[in-house]
Amino acid sequence: MKKNRFFISLAFLFVLLPCIKAQEMQQIKVYDGGKYPYSTKLSITDSITFFKYFGGTYEGVNCIRIKTGNEEKTIRISGIDSITFFTFTVPNNSTGVLINDVIWATCNLNSSGEFTNHPSVSGTYNTWQDALNKCPSGWRLPTESEYKSLINAGTFWGELDGVTGRFFGNDYQKVFFPAAGCLDLDGSLYSSTPVGNYWSNTSDNNTSTGLAWHLNLGKGLPGAVVRLININYGFNIRCVKEE
Repeated sequence: MKKNRFFISLAFLFVLLPCIKAQEMQQIKVYDGGKYPYSTKLSITDSITFFKYFGGTYEGVNCIRIKTGNEEKTIRISGIDSITFFTFTVPNNSTGVLINDVIWATCNLNSSGEFTNHPSVSGTYNTWQDALNKCPSGWRLPTESEYKSLINAGTFWGELDGVTGRFFGNDYQKVFFPAAGCLDLDGSLYSSTPVGNYWSNTSDNNTSTGLAWHLNLGKGLPGAVVRLININYGFNIRCVKEE
């Protein structure tokens, strides 16, 4: 099988990109088949190859191959797909990230009710009742509508320091939510598929149902959605600044 290849050296690419700070990570985002975006962190030793297959099942198919460390990903691309290089900056969590008029914390909470040391760290799992007062002073749980606004700002599936999850935000301001599973009603950890769950402070209008709204995120469609669920599940916590 013959392949026509166009190879990009990331050593050359990084010369073209702006200088980055210690807490900034160059990333590539690829929309696979016009459906689900794939993203990964890039370093100067990685490589990107564009090529076209000739012969066999994939006659004339355009592809991109991304090699990052010991990992390799090959993706078929079409005219409706896009490839974006961007820099994800890990901001100072004391200030948070402003997205659609809401300041979001950059990290989850640990068991002590403090922010973890990096956005890729999942933190602790809490029932809805426990989560309501878990955020540090000056912070609170997001509302149902604030999660919906965060989704509307833009979201794509990706990876940060080897952890899968979802990025939310625009080209300039992003936050990362790790897909860390959840604690099931029997207290067991559910993590067989890459999903994430985060509590809001909003319960069902009929409080007797024992349901509350949460952010559910995954790799496939719908990607990220806000749903009602039993308040006794154990979910992660992401806080927002109090006004």
